[in-house]
Amino acid sequence: MSKTVSIEEPFQLSSYTSSYRGKQKSTGSEHVFVNSVSSRSKEGLVTVTAQADGVHLVDTSSLHSVISHTLGPSTSFSCPAATLGVEGEYTTYAVVEASPDLADQEEGGRIVWRWRDSLSSVSSEKQRDTRVIFLRLLHRAVQGRLMGSYALSTSQLRPLARPFKLANLSPETVSITALTSSHVLLAALPPGASPSVAHIQIWDLQYSVLLSSHSLPLPSAFSSSLPGLKLIPARGQAILSLSTPNGVSSLFVIPYSTPPQSTLAVAISKGASTKPWIQSDTPEQRKSESKSKAEVERERVVASIKSAMASGKVSVAEGAFGAWLKETEESLMDYNFVKELLEVVLPSVGKNTPPHAPQIVQTLLDRRGIVSSAMVDGGLLKRLRERSEWASIEASFSSVVDLPESDIIHTLITLVKLRRQQAEPGDAMQVDSASATDLPSLSSFLSLCVAYPNATSKGVVLGLKKWVRDPEDAASIAQVLESWMRALGQQRKANGEVGLLPSNKDLEKNEHGVWVITADKKVKKGKDAKKALPPLPKVVSFLQSFMDACFLQLLQHSPSHKLLQQLQAHLLEEASFSDVLEQLRGSLEPFAVGHQKTLKEAAIPEREKERQRQKGDWRQRRNGAPAVVGAVGTIGVYQVEELVL
Repeated sequence: MSKTVSIEEPFQLSSYTSSYRGKQKSTGSEHVFVNSVSSRSKEGLVTVTAQADGVHLVDTSSLHSVISHTLGPSTSFSCPAATLGVEGEYTTYAVVEASPDLADQEEGGRIVWRWRDSLSSVSSEKQRDTRVIFLRLLHRAVQGRLMGSYALSTSQLRPLARPFKLANLSPETVSITALTSSHVLLAALPPGASPSVAHIQIWDLQYSVLLSSHSLPLPSAFSSSLPGLKLIPARGQAILSLSTPNGVSSLFVIPYSTPPQSTLAVAISKGASTKPWIQSDTPEQRKSESKSKAEVERERVVASIKSAMASGKVSVAEGAFGAWLKETEESLMDYNFVKELLEVVLPSVGKNTPPHAPQIVQTLLDRRGIVSSAMVDGGLLKRLRERSEWASIEASFSSVVDLPESDIIHTLITLVKLRRQQAEPGDAMQVDSASATDLPSLSSFLSLCVAYPNATSKGVVLGLKKWVRDPEDAASIAQVLESWMRALGQQRKANGEVGLLPSNKDLEKNEHGVWVITADKKVKKGKDAKKALPPLPKVVSFLQSFMDACFLQLLQHSPSHKLLQQLQAHLLEEASFSDVLEQLRGSLEPFAVGHQKTLKEAAIPEREKERQRQKGDWRQRRNGAPAVVGAVGTIGVYQVEELVL
């Protein structure tokens, strides 16, 4: 099934005009019925039941009828005809409401006609079978046997979430059909006396968002009368039926694609396209809704922070947030609350630079996973970069999981330029002294960029091509990469000619008491973090992306030629060393697998370990016998030996 959501261009299947001459009934049935064919051999077949016409088996791929039973203008039907098919043999059932062929017109609505047809033969069966169905509906009845037990229960349907109301659609024309457990296909007309289009939409009811929309121009036959709409699902596509009271009907095939289930990744970017189609609640409706105490407290603290920030009282806003934070829980910081709070404490910079609350931003970043880059327009790094909040920028690499690669590279190049300006002579433009002291080193910040787990090589290459336009900037980055490659090579040789074994300083126990290498644990803190080198695989991966994007710039920049030669020498040395280590893979791999198994088993909770021990060995639990490998059991006069391979 497709992972994308789309509605392809609909196309007309057929059209009908009623010329019914029979007796009209007050109940008034529809002019055209459509039903999907239940078939195990061929897809794309639908059964079309047209009043005053007949029953047709239509192929949606060729737009032609493969089987037709024309019954004349005096025949009408009570409900859609149903067709069952197995290996080209099709049986169609129809409930006849009125027809000249009925022996007794009072039996209309109780007569079932059946046709049997074959696509492999030229002629189909013209003779039809007729059955009379007796319908009885008792007001109250209980059926069952004298022996047994019965349980009666009642249930009530309750909405899982607060219902939302649609806008810019005529409610009386809406038709809905389910596509999956959480996706629906909707067709409706816009408000007005003579609409010119029909809106076809796919909605995700789990996240209440519009995933795809298409406008279908109405045929000219429906310009004088408002048509009724009905959607019928038909195996990967839907049939839209348009009918008017004067007997004009058209059928359209609507191809679509939906994922098997709702995903946040698909729904997260659909807010803007959904907003025009949902009615916004009035202030009276919002006040009438019951709110929890936590929601009221969140609204109160946001209002107080917004008031303080509007007055320029940043310390008051930070104090109000700190006081609220002491009385609440981290779980109460949902997505919408954090998004609204960031818009208040970190507003965008325009002609004027409004005040911001860096302590509140830093507090939110310290709580991992609650801040998203998409919460603010332009991205989180852009807002922080505009205010030179480099401490918060560095913190976002460990707490924000959706930093775009383009924003990461843009921030990196901004730091490179600031560092270069800081190193220029006194006549050149200098960086503000306060901001210069807050600037991180290029090596430490590049280490964060290289080690960011959610960055992709393709995104890094595109970001480098977009933002690295000065060869001096590329040379500054290449110089740091060269120093890392040199330092990693020296670190590898620290314990001898080839330092494979880690020293005691490099080993420590993790939280489960298993010895691990310090570099494999979490990122070091304090001074050690600034001195720590990124892992070699991360450095090589970033270096490859960097060379893909910036090699020509470095090649045209003569001062960078020496850097390129040094990088080439380091890479050749590491490649040779990798070839030597490859010979040890077979001997050392069992130890590596054993260590990973130890780490996995140590992470199992004690309660789970106790449960596994109580299970015991299945051989010991069988009949209470000490069943070990090679043990012999006796069953009656037979003797059974057990062989375990």
